[in-house]
Order: sequence, then structure tokens, then C-alpha cells
Amino acid sequence: MSFIYGRPDRYGRRIYAGKSYVGAKNAVVLPEIEGHVVVDFYNEQGVKTYSLTSDMKESPLLKLEFENNENGCAGFTLELARGHGIDITLGQRVDVRLLGGAAPWYSGYVQTMPMRALDTEKVQTYAGYGYFARLGHIIVDKIYEDTEIAKIAEDVIRRYVEGNGATYNGSKLYFTGYAATKVNFAHATAKDALQQLSEFAVNYVWGVDEYREVFFRPRRDEVNDYMRLWVGEHVESVETEEDIESVENEIHVEGNVETTDEEGNITTTKRILAVCRDNASIRRYGLRAAVKTLPSALKAEDARQWGESELAQSKDPGRSVSLGGIRPEIIRRRITPDGLASITSEDGADVEVFPISSVKYICSKSGISMEIGLGEYKAGFEQSILKMKRDIINAELLSRAGETGG
Repeated sequence: MSFIYGRPDRYGRRIYAGKSYVGAKNAVVLPEIEGHVVVDFYNEQGVKTYSLTSDMKESPLLKLEFENNENGCAGFTLELARGHGIDITLGQRVDVRLLGGAAPWYSGYVQTMPMRALDTEKVQTYAGYGYFARLGHIIVDKIYEDTEIAKIAEDVIRRYVEGNGATYNGSKLYFTGYAATKVNFAHATAKDALQQLSEFAVNYVWGVDEYREVFFRPRRDEVNDYMRLWVGEHVESVETEEDIESVENEIHVEGNVETTDEEGNITTTKRILAVCRDNASIRRYGLRAAVKTLPSALKAEDARQWGESELAQSKDPGRSVSLGGIRPEIIRRRITPDGLASITSEDGADVEVFPISSVKYICSKSGISMEIGLGEYKAGFEQSILKMKRDIINAELLSRAGETGG
């Protein structure tokens, strides 16, 4: 059983950044202004400096795309007409509001922009990412012993993250029921530390939401009522795919082991700390083994906990779903990548359930459209770079450990 951090409420009793249901039939309270888009710009002190709206006279807003995924706010691109006159700077906070609402649907910061004094393009493109990306530039250097995973996450957020773009909100952290025996984050990024903690917790997810608050919670295994969709009524078409390539059903977890000699000197060596197998998956798909490194784990029990979590995510084929022709009604629901989607065939004979992995909004002069990703989350560019960096760092840490023990 998972409890909200610092409160006795069970997970799922609170709605995050969503609208409440009203009426006997769970009717949705719809926003007021159809197709309305607002992009808010803020200075370093958090003061709003400019609001760009889609309905202003001769609005320079040509196109806006932004995505929310399981880690919160992901990437965005903003296309403005040349000569827009808005003072935009690198690193500037950008919030997005849709359909006349006051609450943000997205919050991120500018990562790339044109050099306006020299740029001659008629369309000037600004791009950025949510504050999840900022945590890749924050270093965590601490050892935790016999500490509950959510308590470690809280310490990482409050000690290292808060004040660097994202903030702490205790109501968005949930106990995991597992205490790590000994975990060493030796100059790891805050992003990598929180990712590993979510893997220790088994089926947990973390990220930074549209309020720039860090969340650490279990993945919902129940259907999101906003995502009970019928083909032909809510969406025009559904394309599905299953892929065996990502299946891993035997995981060898490689980590560090500390030994102390008679003089009290500590030596660290690398070795396989745990082997986790799923026999049902092996019988069905054949043996598909992998070696995964976890230099932060110093005890076999922690390595096994992490390995079992990885195994739960990789023992089955990946499934992905593409929805076409999403009706405007679905846009009004303000769907978040949380929980499961239920897709019913046009004749009502078949129902399939998939996790909601991403929601992307495309805003232009012609209105607002959306794309919904279902199935296992496919990491975008930012997450792919994170994994590459993490693999390199893991290899370096294990190599150093081997040299120390030699």
C-alpha cells in the first residue's frame, strides 16, 4: 500500500492539476474559450513580463507545440513571426494556458532561440524543455543507509534541487514501503538519482509538473475516466504494434562491493550482485539476458530490488498505439499522462487497455489539435541523451571501482 508522503491519504484520492467530475454521469466542466492559447513569459524573479495570446490583433503567434509525458513537462517549440517585439532570453520561463483557463497546462524554459539581430527568417523558432531537464545539471553526492526510498527522494529534492528551477511539495511524494540498505550517489545528477530511486521503488515514476513541482508516485494501474474512448466516436482510427526487441527476461545487476581490511581500509570492487529471472517470459520468448550496471547500490538486497523492478518493466513485449482523428471534445478534457486508457472497438466487441505515455498539443491559426501516445513510454531526445550519459558514467564508476580493488 502506498501512502502520500506526510499524509495518510491513499494514492488516487487526489486529482493533480485536473478538473473535478460533476454530476451523476461524470460530466466534464468544459473551459470557456474555444481554440484560445496564451503563452506567458516570466523573469528570473517569477514575475510575468508578457502574455502572448492567440486572439490578439495581428498576433505573431504562428504555431506552438508542447508535450507532457510520464516525467511531466517535456519539450516545446514556439514559432513567432519576425519582428514580434517580445523580449525573450535563453533560460526564460515559459508557461502555456489553453481554452481560457487560468491554470498552466505546461511550464518550461527556453533552450534555443534565434539571434534576432542577424536572423532574416520570416518565422523565428524558439525551443525548450520542462524543468525536468534542469535536474540533469544538479549534482548529488551523498550516501544513504537504511532509509525509505521516498525519504531519500525528499532529501535529494530539498537539499539539492529546490531553488534550482523545480520546487518541493510534500503532497506529491508517496511512500514506497522499501528502505534501501545502502545507496551511494557519488557525484550523480539529481535526474539520475531520482530515476534510480523510482526504479528501486518498483513501478514508480517521477518528474516535474506544470507547477514546476517534483512528483514521485506510483504509476496508476486504473483507467483514467477521461480516457475511456470509442473508435468512431472519440477517435477515427487506431494503429497498434507489439515489439519483442525490448524484452529482457534475465537481468544481471552489476554493482560495487565494499570490503574492509584489518586496518580499516575500504576497498571497492565490481561484481554481479544479483540475477533476476522471469521464467514465464523465458518459456514464451526464449532467454533474453542483459547485464545492467548500478554503481549506487552497495548491497545485494538493494541490487535485487532494483533488478526486479527493471525486470517487471522489460519481461513483456513493448506495445504502442497511435490514435488518429482525435475529436475536439477530447482536447477539452485536459488529459494528463497518468493512468490507463480504455479503447473500445467500433462495434463494441473488443476492449484494450494501455498506459497513457504522452500527450502532445499542436496550436496554430487553425485551432488546437492533439496527439496521444499509448503503450510503453518511448523516450524522447532528452531521455535518450540521459541514458547515454548514464551508461558512460556507470561504466566509468565501475571501472574506477575495479582499479581501486586491484
